[in-house]
Amino acid sequence: MPTDDPSIQAGELRHTVTFLRGVQTGSPPVQTWTTAASIFAAGIHASIVPQRGSESPGSEAAPPNVQMFEITTRAPRSLAGVRPKMRIIWVDAAQGNLLRIFEIDDVTDVGMRRRKLVMTCREVRA
Repeated sequence: MPTDDPSIQAGELRHTVTFLRGVQTGSPPVQTWTTAASIFAAGIHASIVPQRGSESPGSEAAPPNVQMFEITTRAPRSLAGVRPKMRIIWVDAAQGNLLRIFEIDDVTDVGMRRRKLVMTCREVRA
């Protein structure tokens, strides 16, 4: 659960992520994922912390086989378009290997000051 402190400690954002949005294409419609054009979405530095099911916000706990994560980034205007149901991919910055895919369940602008964005996400199994 995010605290009201919008500060981010040096070295806290050590992972590189990219934000994706869903796009319906074709007939019949098929859901595909593309880099979110409305925001600067690639190469964002983030903190990725696994959460236990009981730490998930909201009235419904995550099913036991779903891993929840708290992902934190700085919150510049370029990330103002981040919404639930978007996806985040975590890529190894050095080698470019895809490490994990997350779906955003909740987005919090900590302190409502556009400094720190905290997202509650669930891992998407490919």
